[in-house]
Formats: sequence, C-alpha cells, structure tokens
Amino acid sequence: MCIAATVCMLTAIAAPAAVPPGPLGVTPPGDAFELPAWPTGAGAPQIYEHSQEAGPDETLFLVGTNLTQEVFIWGAHPDTPTGKAVQAKVQLATEAYLAVTVPDHAFDGPMVLAVKNAHGYSDPIVLNAPQPWWSLQAAATQHTAGWLSSAVSEGTTLRIFGRNLACRPDGRKAF
Repeated sequence: MCIAATVCMLTAIAAPAAVPPGPLGVTPPGDAFELPAWPTGAGAPQIYEHSQEAGPDETLFLVGTNLTQEVFIWGAHPDTPTGKAVQAKVQLATEAYLAVTVPDHAFDGPMVLAVKNAHGYSDPIVLNAPQPWWSLQAAATQHTAGWLSSAVSEGTTLRIFGRNLACRPDGRKAF
C-alpha cells in the first residue's frame, strides 16, 4: 500500500516541469489520488522552506509569507483510495513561521499541505516524498558478483538508496 500510494500521489501532484513523463503505456499501480481544488491568488500564502518529512505525531516547520493558522493536509488513507483530509494541530503561527503537528492517527506516507488566507491557498508542498538517490543492481554468478547497469531481470538484486522509500517507524516495510 505504501509504495502504490506514493506513486499515485506523486503522479497526481507533481508539476509537469518537475517530473518527466512516465513511459508510454505504463500506468502507476494503486488507486488515483485526488487533491481537492485549492485555488490561489495574489496575496495568498507563499511557502519558501519547510520540513521535508513528518509522520504521525511529529511536528513540521514552515517558513514563508502571509501564513495563517488555516493549514490543510491531504493524505492517503486505507479506507479512502482518493485521499482524505488530515486535521493538523497548529503549535505556532505568525505571518512568517508555522509549526504544525500531524495527528497520531494519520496514515503514514506522503502528504500534501497548503496554507490558506483570505486571498487563497499557497502552492501545495509534498511531505514525506520518496527521494531515490541512486540504485545498484547486482547479478550473482557462481564465482563472483557482477555489477550491471541494465534493466533488472530475474535472479538479480536491485538496491535503491534514498530517503522516504519505506514506511515508519522502522523504515523496513516498503509495500
């Protein structure tokens, strides 16, 4: 569930310029993740920097302008394939800083966050986004292991290194 939700969520929210299109004829696994309409406008909040990850019962920090206490988080949920609102608790709020705690009952995984004021919503940010940094494929032979860079095939091991590639709390379960 964690990888499928991650792929669908990032497919649904990624800006076309930021993520290259996927291979033709390939559909990401899992259900479609649908964000609610979050219209923006001149004077809406802007988020300049933020914590990259925050799981259940963890606090994240945002820096920006025109910030308010109206924080909206949308995350994956096992009972709602298209996603579900997550009610966050605001710990600190000024026009330039926000500290927000994700509730302990929230489903772990990627989440999308936006801040709203009278002029609209900020551009959404992604929390807990998977960040694959590099991969290594090893093909075992009778005498030695060979390192390959081609497609993964049966009998080989693919190791992917990065951040947020598995679920909390121990980062051991990836699907």
